[in-house]
Amino acid sequence: MHSLIKQKIITSCNMILIVVVSIISINIGHSQTITDSDTQSGHDDDPVVSSISFTGAPAAATITNVEITISGVGGSCPSWFTVTLNLDGSATYLNVCDGTTNYSDLNGNLVNGTTI
Repeated sequence: MHSLIKQKIITSCNMILIVVVSIISINIGHSQTITDSDTQSGHDDDPVVSSISFTGAPAAATITNVEITISGVGGSCPSWFTVTLNLDGSATYLNVCDGTTNYSDLNGNLVNGTTI
């Protein structure tokens, strides 16, 4: 009688999400930058979720650029680990790996209430 042995290898991973949002405030008449970050840890057998919600910007401030830096996914991306990036429900990017990328999908949206 043959027995089947399954081995589950669980590795630990850390993910750092840094988001830089460039905004223009009509009320103030100049541009500014809002930077926020979130660090999460977990194991590869359970998805790691990281999110940032923006509040506190001037009421009429709109997004002109979103720069996102992801690190900690590691050298096994995209073959083993990947990031699914959701920009406030309006755009989803699959198989994202470590690095910094600019996204224009949210340009023109109000800053307050935006979640990445």
